Amino acid sequence: MSHIVVWSPRSLECVQRLYSFLAEKDIDAAKTAAALILKQAELLEQFPQAGRPAEDLEPEHRELLIPFGGAGYVLLYHYAENGEAVTVLAIRHQKEVGC
Repeated sequence: MSHIVVWSPRSLECVQRLYSFLAEKDIDAAKTAAALILKQAELLEQFPQAGRPAEDLEPEHRELLIPFGGAGYVLLYHYAENGEAVTVLAIRHQKEVGC
């Protein structure tokens, strides 16, 4: 079964913030990182449970780790097993506390 990936306004702001931060140093790396985030999120269409359960949050919240360079990104999303949609809630760099 294929699921729909929905991006919350906050998650889109997170992608823009991460892109802008990296673009100041390396525009090509920023483009590559943004494309990778979008591509990895597409995996959730077929594999909505690919991420690990998010600690200290509701059971429906999961985190997808996206390796990039020496670290990577953490994509927080919501997926209820009886639902058709996967909602991307936020994205942060692995070294950040939150978006």
